[in-house]
Amino acid sequence: MFRALKVFFKTSASIKRFSESATHQRRLVVYSEGSHDWPHLGPIIKNYLEKFPKESVSFLSSQENDPGLKFSHDRMHGYYIGMGTARTILFRSLDAKVLLLSLPDLENLELKKSSHPVKYVYAFHSINSSHIVYRDRAFEHYPNILTMGPHHDQELRKEEELRKIPKRNLIPCGSVKLDTIIADYRKHLLAPGEKPEQAILLAPSWGECSFAEDPPTIKTLIQEILNSEWKIYLRLHPMTVRRLPQLIPTICALFNKAIESGALKIETDLNDNSSLKNSAVMISDWSGAATEYAFALEKPVIFIDMPQKINNPRWKDFGLNGIEDSIRQKIGKVVRPMDLKQVPTLLNELTLSADMMKRQIKKAYQESIHNPGHAASSAADALYRLLD
Repeated sequence: MFRALKVFFKTSASIKRFSESATHQRRLVVYSEGSHDWPHLGPIIKNYLEKFPKESVSFLSSQENDPGLKFSHDRMHGYYIGMGTARTILFRSLDAKVLLLSLPDLENLELKKSSHPVKYVYAFHSINSSHIVYRDRAFEHYPNILTMGPHHDQELRKEEELRKIPKRNLIPCGSVKLDTIIADYRKHLLAPGEKPEQAILLAPSWGECSFAEDPPTIKTLIQEILNSEWKIYLRLHPMTVRRLPQLIPTICALFNKAIESGALKIETDLNDNSSLKNSAVMISDWSGAATEYAFALEKPVIFIDMPQKINNPRWKDFGLNGIEDSIRQKIGKVVRPMDLKQVPTLLNELTLSADMMKRQIKKAYQESIHNPGHAASSAADALYRLLD
């Protein structure tokens, strides 16, 4: 109780400071739910401050240790606003010119639009399709949306048609996070003439769509790969480890000899990206890491066809497949859980056709993502235009 009161008074004081700040500091306001938003919003803010030296940014965050609140710049003003009542009240009374955020379901849940004429701008977290992994009408109340690729444009226009929504300002932006990942992953590219190990990176997602959380599937998959004399790097999602604390001990017990010989390595340090360089192929399911791996390193992926994550039961009304489904055949191969014996054959096929797959993946990237390499800069320009 005492801690809740302390947070309330702290956030209320912060919100009061923000509300009393100079008008020019509230021309562009950015809201972050927490540290997970910074990889998407941070590069946009940095580009904006660099490109427009007369402009300021007010940064509101619901997480006290948000990297955005620690980012130091003389024209960046940070405010910790928490997750409680104070935040809800602030959203209703927000006085700003433009508000950028990466929060779906505005107006649909507890956070509502302001009584002031604020221009709201939504920035996507993921290249996943807007009509499948998000709730129905999740973006209905955003008049301005930074889209990542042509699929977002098509899906959102279809939503306007189906739901009788006024036409929104769709701004082709690209993927800020993917640009950052690509720049980082380029450090792990092989040198000319250097070949990857005969190694696989297993990188499943978490939840019902994860092959790691289905014991028969992950056991059979590891065994089939080891039988074909491929080395395995297993990178489990942190949420899987949290949900299933006995999973790693079970794998260690089942494949103790492979671990001792180095044929199977379970990665616990997710900051160690050596497996990105050393692996020739990734095996995943519906994880966004698969697309990032393929586009950044131009290496193929084998997708285990687990049940797809669907949050919008009305997605079929759109008559559009999600990019997370259609992209799989362009950047790799798909195999059903009951056909895991095919995996060694697919591995050989993909490695023998590595050059062809590289060209195919590069083409898929160019076709699927707006402004490759320039998403943050494009977003900054769009925000500045909206201020006029």
